[in-house]
Amino acid sequence: MSLKSPVDGPRTERRSLSRRLGRTLSRLLGGLRNLLLRHAEAGLAFAVRVASAVLAFGLQVMLARSLDGADYGTFITVTTWILVLAGVVVLGFGESALRFIPRYVARHRWRHARAFMVTGLRWVLMASFATGVVLLVSSYAAASPTALIVLMIALGLPFAVLSFFFEGVGRAMGWYACAIVPTYIVQPVVVIVVCGVVLLTTDTLTLRTALIVFIAAVTATSALKYLVVFRPALAKTSNSADSLETQTAGPVAPGYRALWLRASLPLMAVYGIDEVLFYSDILLVGVMSESENVGIYMAAVRCLAIANFIHYAFMLVAARKFSIAASSRNQERLQSEVAEVSRMTFLLTVAAVAITLAAAPFLLQLFGPTFVAAWPVMIVLGLGMIVRSTVGQAFDLLAVTGHPRAIVAISFGCLLTNIFLSALFIPWFGIVGAATATAIAMSVRAAGLAMAASHHLGVQVVAFAPVATRE
Repeated sequence: MSLKSPVDGPRTERRSLSRRLGRTLSRLLGGLRNLLLRHAEAGLAFAVRVASAVLAFGLQVMLARSLDGADYGTFITVTTWILVLAGVVVLGFGESALRFIPRYVARHRWRHARAFMVTGLRWVLMASFATGVVLLVSSYAAASPTALIVLMIALGLPFAVLSFFFEGVGRAMGWYACAIVPTYIVQPVVVIVVCGVVLLTTDTLTLRTALIVFIAAVTATSALKYLVVFRPALAKTSNSADSLETQTAGPVAPGYRALWLRASLPLMAVYGIDEVLFYSDILLVGVMSESENVGIYMAAVRCLAIANFIHYAFMLVAARKFSIAASSRNQERLQSEVAEVSRMTFLLTVAAVAITLAAAPFLLQLFGPTFVAAWPVMIVLGLGMIVRSTVGQAFDLLAVTGHPRAIVAISFGCLLTNIFLSALFIPWFGIVGAATATAIAMSVRAAGLAMAASHHLGVQVVAFAPVATRE
């Protein structure tokens, strides 16, 4: 009979626990590897956005050190308004492209895909230039320096709108690199190079010069997307439509154009409100605080850009996959796609937020000593991003499956929540109050999207939550 030492029992238990933890970690890493392979397009999008984050970060550091605090805040205000208004004036065609084009291509209805692109371009051109003219006229009636702000927005808006539309077409066609590289790589490179040359030759960079360079870069980006996305998309659908092997549909009925407009306009409200919600904290800080605080708050947002780009990377590719899965009427396939995207979005966001917060003091110091005050803002916003990531891409899931009213109600409610809490918190807590209001609004939005997806689609969108099936 062998005698066991009293310490053998605890030692054996520790070894057993260590083996179980090792097997669990191995399964998690294996699952993560498989998910990364399945979502290679999202990896590409994320790589582009990481490179873009580095470029945008360098650009913001250069501008923050070259312009005074008020001018830098004004630059952020103008560029933010251009992006917000472009998300509205595109009339929803950039998003409805993800609903219609993948289905038409999958069913070889090439004439319909081409007609949708042409119809969308016509409406977007009319809306963007009409809005630009209204703003241009308004700039003459506005008092300085507001006149300069309105004028710059009017000049940049039409080209930003076209860029949004062409990006939507590129995503719908599955051409992710062509859709995003012009905006997120070429555009900041152009601004950095031109502003750098101005600084080297004149040793001074003014607000007006910086804004003109930015608008010129947006214009060049829009033209590049036309050449590498929109024109090839038209050519592909035209050639396929003329091919005898794939010609399975007749001419496009006139009623389709009205259908596309009716389907797009609700998405204008959906994504327009969501765009305002996304930038509302920056805009509210600009309204309720000094211009210098806008720059400090923006520094925190820029430092968290990589974590935010994870969400964007999966948004870029998920909508098309959701649209195709939904059109197949296969509930299990749709649930599987949603679950994988939610898990990947959550895990990578947590990792990115943790790494960014650890490096925050160093990153903020690059902007200047006064910008270190943005670290508490980063902590609060980072927590909000993690909560938002728990539901993955539920927003785009509801959009491409035809539930815009639910999204509008959720986004509008969150926008009102953010405005109310910002008005309450900013006077007391400054930019930390703005971040707190935004984080709470993110949490409310995540809960609303999860409930809407479960109610309308019977799909569980929360990462790692048990899948709820419909009876």
